[in-house]
Amino acid sequence: MPTIGEVMRIIYLLGLIAGIFLASFGAQSIFNAVGISIDLMAASGAGQIINYAIVLICAYLFVTLVWRQSVTGFIVLYFQNWRKARSGFWVCAGLAVIVGLLWYMFVFAAGGAREDFARMYALTDAAARNVRFSGAFLCKAAEPLLGVVTSPAKTYASFPISCP
Repeated sequence: MPTIGEVMRIIYLLGLIAGIFLASFGAQSIFNAVGISIDLMAASGAGQIINYAIVLICAYLFVTLVWRQSVTGFIVLYFQNWRKARSGFWVCAGLAVIVGLLWYMFVFAAGGAREDFARMYALTDAAARNVRFSGAFLCKAAEPLLGVVTSPAKTYASFPISCP
């Protein structure tokens, strides 16, 4: 049976997660209202950096206001007990490697994870091979290759996709 202190610790950590979500949601709402086109959930770019900054600020506030601990004191304590920290690091690194390998084995067994433009946009193979980029964020299916027989029912209209 968990003690009240253990339950409160879990509630505080859930509050940290909710605080990070609410801070990111609030920042994204402000960006949208002002007209700044930054996506905080993007995998790269300014949005990712801002999101990391929000997480670090929330973690700092959580440690100082909820746990009432000093961040510099934690770093000093970490270096004083580096042997214990090293063994904990190796445990976490080993678990991460095992989970990563299991995930890749699952994806490989499922047939791989790849985008299939021909199936996604119901294009013929010839049209999917012949995609041209026109602009920063718009791709158009170009005319089919000469000498390639394609289905007459297919149309080659523009379709927006994000082009990295």
